Amino acid sequence: RARYEAKISMCDGVDPYTLRVGTNTTSDADLLPATTHVDIINYLVLSTSYISLLQMKAYKSLEAHNYFTSGWVKSLTAMRLPSKRIVVLSEVNHSQRLREAPLKAWLLADADGSVITAHCTCMAGAGEACSHIGATLFAVETAVRLRNSRTCTEKENVWLPAHSPGTQYKRLRDIDFSSSKRKKKQMDGIHQRLNAEVVPPSRPVVPPAPTEEELRIFHSRLSDAGAVPALFMVHPQYSGRFEPPCRREPSLLRNLLCAEARSEDLPALVSRADKVLAELVVSEEMVTNVEKSTRAQSKCAKWYSYRAGRITASVMKSVCSTSVTQPSISLLKKICYPEQNTFTSAATAWGLEHEDDAVASYVDVMLENHTDFTHRKTGVYLSTQHPYIAASPDSLVSCACCGKGVVEVKCPHSLAINTIQQAVNDSDFCLEDVDGNLRLKRKHPFFYQVQTQMAVCGVTYADFVVWSPLSKPHIERVLKDDAFFDSVIPTAIDFFRCAILPELFAQYFTRKCTPKSKASANSFCYCQGPEVGKMLACDGQHCKYGWFHYTCLGIKRAPKQSKWFCEDCVAATSSQQ
Repeated sequence: RARYEAKISMCDGVDPYTLRVGTNTTSDADLLPATTHVDIINYLVLSTSYISLLQMKAYKSLEAHNYFTSGWVKSLTAMRLPSKRIVVLSEVNHSQRLREAPLKAWLLADADGSVITAHCTCMAGAGEACSHIGATLFAVETAVRLRNSRTCTEKENVWLPAHSPGTQYKRLRDIDFSSSKRKKKQMDGIHQRLNAEVVPPSRPVVPPAPTEEELRIFHSRLSDAGAVPALFMVHPQYSGRFEPPCRREPSLLRNLLCAEARSEDLPALVSRADKVLAELVVSEEMVTNVEKSTRAQSKCAKWYSYRAGRITASVMKSVCSTSVTQPSISLLKKICYPEQNTFTSAATAWGLEHEDDAVASYVDVMLENHTDFTHRKTGVYLSTQHPYIAASPDSLVSCACCGKGVVEVKCPHSLAINTIQQAVNDSDFCLEDVDGNLRLKRKHPFFYQVQTQMAVCGVTYADFVVWSPLSKPHIERVLKDDAFFDSVIPTAIDFFRCAILPELFAQYFTRKCTPKSKASANSFCYCQGPEVGKMLACDGQHCKYGWFHYTCLGIKRAPKQSKWFCEDCVAATSSQQ
């Protein structure tokens, strides 16, 4: 405040912000101080700052010439004070917030062009050397040069760049991409042509739009040259050269949820399922892309997305054992909503903890007995022949002697205190003793699992590994059994058509089996899953579910209406009326 009062005293007691443009000040170039580039540098760089008492060194403000050449300086007016000093007023656009009102800057100079002080309403204006002050100085310097030219005295500031009130959307051809340096040269060229009768425009001349005939010739020449520009994609005559891009990712079956399907009965849903099944396609490229993007397995969100709605190898035995007309609800939830139905126990924790140990022990054995043996973790493999089936083996292996295969490792919790030989006596154990040799039971879910993995991954063998900290690992090579896998396909496809797809369309089975009482504190929605992701509340006073997952409703954003009711509450209200 004290500094600004001192600056007012330099202005003979006149506050420049109280001056009225057109009344107290004028745009007559004859009143402007004779400021030159030397004066600008002396003020912005070499003068002393009242704040630091050091040289200003405001080199950044010297770049404000771009503000001036871009037309950001408006209303350049001046007033001569009784002391012969000159006050110059201007308005300059914001450097970022272009739609806001321009900033107001003023400067005080002697008639010979020496700048005494300045001020601006921007955040840095009190420092007296902001970019807006710099732009004003460059505007004054240019106006003075024009004033001193022979023919420019006829009009006030005739050659100054036109003021740009704001930034507007334009076609590319209408935008001036000239740099500040180039605009400066253009202005200097104008000064050299001051004696010419024709005044060049202040803005670049836009060439006329091409005619239809010119465009036809241009397109024809492009075509004859063998070029296939993106322009041809929208040209009816040449668009046939572009083949539609192949889909790189398969359909996400969880997106099949449809509001219309919720009112359909099971036969109608199965009919709808037949249409989806006929159009369900997975290409080799899709298989490769999905597998690469899901190698982190359960740590990757896509791992759940691609498995959702597909029969995975780990549940193939359960699918073949349940009823198609009255399927296991827990199995359906596990298939259709994998994120919401993860299961953790001491046994699963033990298996995850020692999975790497099991793989390491297996690799040690294979390296000793196989040539050029390699192995890597895998993601989700989808079947090209049966797009509704997926598999996620623990590893993919290869060697020069055996070719490619898959590995499935198991770390049963029972082996924490038992050897493998001791565990065989348990009827629930996955291995059996056949003529003194241990092998995987042919009716065990793990046998269904490895056979499905081999069929989906297109390999001829699977190494089934059972690991125990108390004994050597059991490594069994299970060969591909095409007849066995062919026998389970009819049941799998029926289950997919008649159970999985109706559930994906309308939560047909889980909705029917939802208890009549209101959902528990830890379960929500038709799927009775936990609170996860975006959810929408039903405004029904007696709603059985309360909250619903966006994914289960098939929506991506909240409805616009102030109140929303689930279909069950809507149906209940209609029946009461």
